[in-house]
Amino acid sequence: TASRDQTAATWNAATGSLQLRLSGHTDTVNTVAFSSDGVDLVTASDDDTAALYNGQTGELRHRLRGHTGDVNHAAFSPDGRRLGFLSDRRGGWAIYTQDMPENPGKNAPAKAAGSP
Repeated sequence: TASRDQTAATWNAATGSLQLRLSGHTDTVNTVAFSSDGVDLVTASDDDTAALYNGQTGELRHRLRGHTGDVNHAAFSPDGRRLGFLSDRRGGWAIYTQDMPENPGKNAPAKAAGSP
């Protein structure tokens, strides 16, 4: 789940118990998405960043910076090799794409693919 308290959480679907609490954002977390293999998890936040976590341990792997406004949505490509983001910015929206980071822990700029 995503939360206004600047965190995200994963839950056990069978028991309803909390599995992981993910921190690191400085504003509302808008969305959480798992990769198709369940290994990675991405969050999108109003702090103008997205974050890539290990979906099993909750370890922050990568902070994705470079958005020009709130990051409202994030999703993995079907093959899990790319990330897509929808970002709110003054005067419109931008769609960003990002190759999966190869060096966890380093900051990576998101690249604007276009804006309607």
